[in-house]
Amino acid sequence: MIIEDYARILDYLPQGLPDEKMFHREPVAYAIGEDQFKLFELVPKQGITLNVGDKVELIPSHCCTTVNLHDTYYGIRKDEVETVWPIAARGRSQ
Repeated sequence: MIIEDYARILDYLPQGLPDEKMFHREPVAYAIGEDQFKLFELVPKQGITLNVGDKVELIPSHCCTTVNLHDTYYGIRKDEVETVWPIAARGRSQ
């Protein structure tokens, strides 16, 4: 898996997505990676304002070092399973 280091902001929605029916919506930004052109949906830190074209550094979030002890990794958003990834490194610790 190739990880992007930097991305360029394509769009920034400071009031969040219009289809969310919550009273308080989180800001969201869409960006494209500089090397692999991967598309990202980003949630900026509180108090950060982004502009189209801004270059942002992508810092991967923590992934538990015991992940290879499991068969599957579940991606959860808003209390719902959004994606399921098989763990290719299952049982390969030395």
